[in-house]
Amino acid sequence: MKNFNIKYRKILFLIWTFAFLFFATNVDFKDFYLFVIAFSLPISIVSEEIMQLLGQSYLIVAVLGYIGGFIQWVVVVGGIMDKFLPKIAFGLKMETMKAINNTIFVAGVFGFVLSAITIQNAFVNAVFYSVSLALVVCSIGIKVLFLDKDNI
Repeated sequence: MKNFNIKYRKILFLIWTFAFLFFATNVDFKDFYLFVIAFSLPISIVSEEIMQLLGQSYLIVAVLGYIGGFIQWVVVVGGIMDKFLPKIAFGLKMETMKAINNTIFVAGVFGFVLSAITIQNAFVNAVFYSVSLALVVCSIGIKVLFLDKDNI
């Protein structure tokens, strides 16, 4: 059985980073600015003043907004959650992990076949190829990192 422990800081880091990247790439500047200010509110008071002094260019708002939200959500809130809340821990049997990993690998190979079938449509082909490549690489990484300790 393999036991996994996950810290709240890691979860909050992933949530903050992906939410920030989503808003930075998919919304206009006003909505992005409001997102940065609203979701990092206590720290955004200081960062908003710095943004006003340096000008409200997209790069300055993005850098200061990410750093402010990172400090607030990952360092402060994540640190408090790691200290006072119980840890997230779960265990998986090795047979279950091997079955899941084999399924991921087969799905990746099947995605390569779908990519070859849809070669006439470049967008669909690129999506299938990228997803299947990510699945195969993920499967190989899981096998090397977690499953093949005896063979190394």
